[in-house]
Amino acid sequence: MTATEDMAERHARQLARYAELSLSLAEDVHASAVAATDPDQKARLASGFHKLGRAMRQSIALEAKFIRDRARDQRDASLDAADARRAAVKRRQDQVRAAVERQIYCEVEPHDAPAWLADLSERLEEEALYDDFDDESVEAHIDRLAADLGLTGEPVRDYVPRSQRPRFAGPRIGDGSAFADLLGDDDDEDEDEDDAAPDEAGESPETPPEPPPPEPQAAPDPELPPEPPPPDPPPPRPPDPEPYLPPWERHPNGHFPGGSGY
Repeated sequence: MTATEDMAERHARQLARYAELSLSLAEDVHASAVAATDPDQKARLASGFHKLGRAMRQSIALEAKFIRDRARDQRDASLDAADARRAAVKRRQDQVRAAVERQIYCEVEPHDAPAWLADLSERLEEEALYDDFDDESVEAHIDRLAADLGLTGEPVRDYVPRSQRPRFAGPRIGDGSAFADLLGDDDDEDEDEDDAAPDEAGESPETPPEPPPPEPQAAPDPELPPEPPPPDPPPPRPPDPEPYLPPWERHPNGHFPGGSGY
């Protein structure tokens, strides 16, 4: 048990004891307040009972907070341990991959090296799933994995650095180079035969005549003045005004005092 855990346990024990004492004292004050006959003394005892209850509630809340903090610390510690474990596994994978990769490029043909490297990566990922991945030493791990891959440890060629290795580009999906061997030349021959086959009447199809070339247009004479632009169209004619009608004709039922007779 660490010093932090020992301190947390001691604080929790003290808080629990303080809550018990507060409860015992609160029961005693409650009994005295019930037995008191003087109103002032009863009020003072009630106020003390309230303060003891608040102290007990604070002790209980603080004890619960300590429990939550301890659980959080344990969770953070487990997460840190998991991160450290992943970092250790990644470091061991990089160490083994660097050493075995050098052996592969010294013993295997360059065009076969990518397949061996893919097999190496799969083996490292599979072994990393177990807890005893890094129990053995780095040297023993390298020797064991190299033997599993079939490497003898005797180089047959010089090592080629990564920056100097040739790149083997795979087939492109857009063109038909990846499937040219599967299709063969039969399709091309069939297309040629279809093009050269006669039509249903037994005659070869005639090629359509080419359209006649466009007639050349005469170039404008630079001595002649340019043609004036076309005149603008005249504006639209406004509508004719409506005939005037007096108000008593527009509104027959209206009332128009003064001189109109209505």
